[in-house]
Amino acid sequence: MRPRRGHRDFRRQPSTQDTGMSPASVTLASALQARAEALSEEEIWSLLFLAAERLLEDLREGSSDYVVCPWSTLLSVFGSLSFQGRVSHVEAAPFRAPELLQPRSSDEPPDAAQMHVYSLGATLCWSAGFRVPASQPLQLREPLHSVLLSMCEDQPGRRRPLCSVLDACWLHREAAAHPVSANLHVRQLVGMVLGTISEFQGEAQRPRAAWSPVQAPQHTVATTSV
Repeated sequence: MRPRRGHRDFRRQPSTQDTGMSPASVTLASALQARAEALSEEEIWSLLFLAAERLLEDLREGSSDYVVCPWSTLLSVFGSLSFQGRVSHVEAAPFRAPELLQPRSSDEPPDAAQMHVYSLGATLCWSAGFRVPASQPLQLREPLHSVLLSMCEDQPGRRRPLCSVLDACWLHREAAAHPVSANLHVRQLVGMVLGTISEFQGEAQRPRAAWSPVQAPQHTVATTSV
Protein backbone atom coordinates (compact mmCIF):
# COMPACT_ATOMS: atom_id res chain seq x y z
CA MET A 1 0.00 0.00 0.00
CA ARG A 2 1.88 3.06 -1.24
CA PRO A 3 0.55 6.58 -0.59
CA ARG A 4 -0.86 7.99 -3.81
CA ARG A 5 -1.97 11.39 -4.93
CA GLY A 6 -4.72 12.62 -2.65
CA HIS A 7 -3.49 10.59 0.33
CA ARG A 8 -1.00 11.42 3.08
CA ASP A 9 1.72 9.09 4.33
CA PHE A 10 0.66 8.76 7.98
CA ARG A 11 3.70 6.64 8.86
CA ARG A 12 5.80 9.81 8.85
CA GLN A 13 3.94 11.29 11.81
CA PRO A 14 6.00 11.41 15.01
CA SER A 15 5.06 9.15 17.89
CA THR A 16 4.71 11.20 21.08
CA GLN A 17 4.73 9.92 24.63
CA ASP A 18 1.24 8.70 25.49
CA THR A 19 -0.32 9.35 28.88
CA GLY A 20 -4.03 8.94 28.11
CA MET A 21 -4.66 5.80 30.15
CA SER A 22 -6.84 4.80 33.09
CA PRO A 23 -7.03 1.56 35.08
CA ALA A 24 -9.88 0.44 32.79
CA SER A 25 -8.67 1.64 29.38
CA VAL A 26 -5.61 2.44 27.30
CA THR A 27 -5.12 4.43 24.11
CA LEU A 28 -4.46 2.80 20.79
CA ALA A 29 -1.13 4.63 20.68
CA SER A 30 -0.05 3.14 24.00
CA ALA A 31 -1.02 -0.38 22.87
CA LEU A 32 1.11 -0.08 19.74
CA GLN A 33 4.02 1.34 21.71
CA ALA A 34 3.80 -1.51 24.22
CA ARG A 35 4.03 -4.25 21.62
CA ALA A 36 6.34 -2.34 19.27
CA GLU A 37 4.77 -3.49 16.02
CA ALA A 38 1.90 -2.68 13.68
CA LEU A 39 -1.63 -4.02 13.93
CA SER A 40 -2.49 -7.19 12.05
CA GLU A 41 -5.16 -7.09 9.36
CA GLU A 42 -7.67 -8.86 11.59
CA GLU A 43 -7.02 -6.37 14.38
CA ILE A 44 -7.57 -3.52 11.92
CA TRP A 45 -10.86 -5.04 10.79
CA SER A 46 -11.94 -5.39 14.43
CA LEU A 47 -11.08 -1.80 15.35
CA LEU A 48 -12.67 -0.55 12.14
CA PHE A 49 -15.90 -2.36 13.00
CA LEU A 50 -16.08 -1.18 16.60
CA ALA A 51 -15.04 2.38 15.73
CA ALA A 52 -17.60 2.71 12.92
CA GLU A 53 -20.35 1.51 15.24
CA ARG A 54 -19.28 3.91 17.98
CA LEU A 55 -19.03 6.86 15.59
CA LEU A 56 -22.53 6.25 14.24
CA GLU A 57 -23.86 6.10 17.81
CA ASP A 58 -22.01 9.26 18.89
CA LEU A 59 -23.17 11.14 15.79
CA ARG A 60 -26.80 10.18 16.50
CA GLU A 61 -26.44 11.41 20.09
CA GLY A 62 -24.55 14.57 19.14
CA SER A 63 -21.54 13.57 21.24
CA SER A 64 -18.82 13.34 18.60
CA ASP A 65 -16.86 16.48 19.48
CA TYR A 66 -13.42 14.89 19.12
CA VAL A 67 -10.81 14.08 16.49
CA VAL A 68 -10.21 10.38 15.91
CA CYS A 69 -6.51 9.65 16.27
CA PRO A 70 -4.33 7.02 18.00
CA TRP A 71 -4.30 9.13 21.19
CA SER A 72 -8.06 9.72 21.32
CA THR A 73 -9.01 6.08 20.60
CA LEU A 74 -9.64 4.36 23.94
CA LEU A 75 -9.57 0.56 24.27
CA SER A 76 -11.32 -0.90 27.31
CA VAL A 77 -10.37 -3.95 29.36
CA PHE A 78 -13.93 -5.13 28.67
CA GLY A 79 -13.31 -5.10 24.91
CA SER A 80 -15.15 -1.92 23.97
CA LEU A 81 -13.88 1.08 22.02
CA SER A 82 -14.60 4.77 22.57
CA PHE A 83 -13.11 8.17 21.85
CA GLN A 84 -11.93 11.01 24.08
CA GLY A 85 -11.51 14.70 23.39
CA ARG A 86 -8.58 15.27 25.73
CA VAL A 87 -5.71 15.13 23.24
CA SER A 88 -3.20 17.79 22.28
CA HIS A 89 -3.29 19.68 19.00
CA VAL A 90 0.09 18.19 18.08
CA GLU A 91 -1.29 14.66 18.42
CA ALA A 92 -4.59 15.30 16.64
CA ALA A 93 -3.53 17.68 13.84
CA PRO A 94 -2.04 15.08 11.43
CA PHE A 95 -5.32 13.13 11.50
CA ARG A 96 -7.72 16.02 10.94
CA ALA A 97 -9.71 15.98 7.71
CA PRO A 98 -8.26 18.30 5.02
CA GLU A 99 -11.44 20.40 4.84
CA LEU A 100 -10.78 21.58 8.40
CA LEU A 101 -7.45 23.03 7.27
CA GLN A 102 -8.86 24.92 4.28
CA PRO A 103 -10.84 28.20 4.12
CA ARG A 104 -14.56 27.54 3.78
CA SER A 105 -16.25 28.88 0.66
CA SER A 106 -19.74 28.83 2.22
CA ASP A 107 -21.48 29.10 5.58
CA GLU A 108 -22.34 25.39 5.50
CA PRO A 109 -20.23 23.48 8.06
CA PRO A 110 -18.23 20.43 6.95
CA ASP A 111 -19.95 17.06 7.22
CA ALA A 112 -19.02 15.66 10.65
CA ALA A 113 -19.47 12.03 9.61
CA GLN A 114 -17.15 12.38 6.62
CA MET A 115 -14.55 14.16 8.76
CA HIS A 116 -14.59 11.25 11.19
CA VAL A 117 -14.31 8.77 8.31
CA TYR A 118 -11.12 10.48 7.18
CA SER A 119 -9.63 10.59 10.68
CA LEU A 120 -10.50 6.94 11.36
CA GLY A 121 -8.98 5.83 8.05
CA ALA A 122 -5.85 7.86 8.77
CA THR A 123 -5.61 6.40 12.28
CA LEU A 124 -5.80 2.82 11.04
CA CYS A 125 -3.32 3.51 8.23
CA TRP A 126 -0.96 4.85 10.90
CA SER A 127 -1.57 1.71 12.96
CA ALA A 128 -0.95 -0.57 9.97
CA GLY A 129 2.35 1.23 9.28
CA PHE A 130 3.53 1.57 12.88
CA ARG A 131 7.33 1.21 12.85
CA VAL A 132 7.24 0.11 9.20
CA PRO A 133 9.90 2.05 7.23
CA ALA A 134 8.34 4.74 5.04
CA SER A 135 10.19 3.29 2.05
CA GLN A 136 8.44 -0.07 2.50
CA PRO A 137 4.90 -0.42 1.14
CA LEU A 138 2.25 -1.62 3.58
CA GLN A 139 1.24 -5.19 2.89
CA LEU A 140 -2.55 -4.96 3.12
CA ARG A 141 -4.78 -7.29 1.15
CA GLU A 142 -8.02 -6.46 -0.59
CA PRO A 143 -10.60 -5.35 0.28
CA LEU A 144 -9.03 -3.78 3.39
CA HIS A 145 -6.51 -1.87 1.27
CA SER A 146 -9.25 -0.24 -0.82
CA VAL A 147 -11.50 0.43 2.16
CA LEU A 148 -8.81 2.38 4.00
CA LEU A 149 -7.77 4.30 0.89
CA SER A 150 -11.37 5.26 0.16
CA MET A 151 -11.71 6.57 3.71
CA CYS A 152 -8.64 8.81 3.30
CA GLU A 153 -9.72 10.64 0.16
CA ASP A 154 -9.01 14.37 0.35
CA GLN A 155 -12.43 15.20 -1.15
CA PRO A 156 -15.27 14.48 1.33
CA GLY A 157 -17.65 13.48 -1.45
CA ARG A 158 -15.31 10.71 -2.58
CA ARG A 159 -14.95 9.12 0.85
CA ARG A 160 -16.71 5.92 1.77
CA PRO A 161 -19.69 6.63 4.08
CA LEU A 162 -19.66 5.22 7.61
CA CYS A 163 -22.53 2.83 6.91
CA SER A 164 -20.62 1.46 3.92
CA VAL A 165 -17.53 1.00 6.12
CA LEU A 166 -19.64 -0.99 8.56
CA ASP A 167 -21.08 -3.06 5.70
CA ALA A 168 -17.56 -3.94 4.54
CA CYS A 169 -16.72 -5.13 8.06
CA TRP A 170 -19.79 -7.37 8.18
CA LEU A 171 -18.98 -8.81 4.76
CA HIS A 172 -15.46 -9.59 5.96
CA ARG A 173 -16.82 -11.30 9.05
CA GLU A 174 -19.26 -13.41 7.05
CA ALA A 175 -16.46 -14.55 4.73
CA ALA A 176 -14.21 -15.65 7.61
CA ALA A 177 -14.05 -19.38 8.37
CA HIS A 178 -13.62 -18.86 12.12
CA PRO A 179 -14.36 -15.22 12.96
CA VAL A 180 -12.83 -13.99 16.22
CA SER A 181 -14.65 -11.53 18.44
CA ALA A 182 -13.67 -7.93 17.78
CA ASN A 183 -13.95 -7.36 21.52
CA LEU A 184 -11.36 -10.08 22.15
CA HIS A 185 -8.87 -8.32 19.88
CA VAL A 186 -9.37 -5.14 21.90
CA ARG A 187 -8.89 -6.97 25.20
CA GLN A 188 -5.67 -8.52 23.91
CA LEU A 189 -4.33 -5.10 22.91
CA VAL A 190 -5.21 -3.72 26.33
CA GLY A 191 -3.49 -6.70 27.93
CA MET A 192 -0.29 -5.82 26.10
CA VAL A 193 -0.21 -2.57 28.06
CA LEU A 194 -1.56 -3.73 31.40
CA GLY A 195 0.46 -6.95 31.52
CA THR A 196 -2.51 -9.31 31.55
CA ILE A 197 -2.14 -10.84 28.10
CA SER A 198 -1.51 -14.34 29.43
CA GLU A 199 -5.10 -14.79 30.61
CA PHE A 200 -6.39 -14.10 27.09
CA GLN A 201 -4.03 -16.35 25.12
CA GLY A 202 -6.01 -19.53 25.70
CA GLU A 203 -9.28 -17.81 24.80
CA ALA A 204 -7.83 -16.49 21.56
CA GLN A 205 -7.20 -20.03 20.31
CA ARG A 206 -10.85 -21.06 20.64
CA PRO A 207 -13.05 -20.44 17.56
CA ARG A 208 -15.76 -17.84 18.07
CA ALA A 209 -19.16 -18.04 16.46
CA ALA A 210 -19.71 -14.30 16.67
CA TRP A 211 -17.47 -11.35 15.92
CA SER A 212 -19.59 -8.83 17.75
CA PRO A 213 -23.28 -8.68 18.60
CA VAL A 214 -25.04 -11.58 16.88
CA GLN A 215 -27.63 -9.45 15.12
CA ALA A 216 -26.47 -7.89 11.84
CA PRO A 217 -27.08 -4.20 11.14
CA GLN A 218 -30.37 -3.27 9.56
CA HIS A 219 -29.09 -0.98 6.81
CA THR A 220 -28.64 -2.19 3.23
CA VAL A 221 -25.26 -3.48 2.14
CA ALA A 222 -23.63 -0.97 -0.20
CA THR A 223 -23.02 -2.02 -3.79
CA THR A 224 -19.87 0.08 -4.15
CA SER A 225 -17.09 -2.22 -5.25
CA VAL A 226 -13.85 -2.29 -3.30
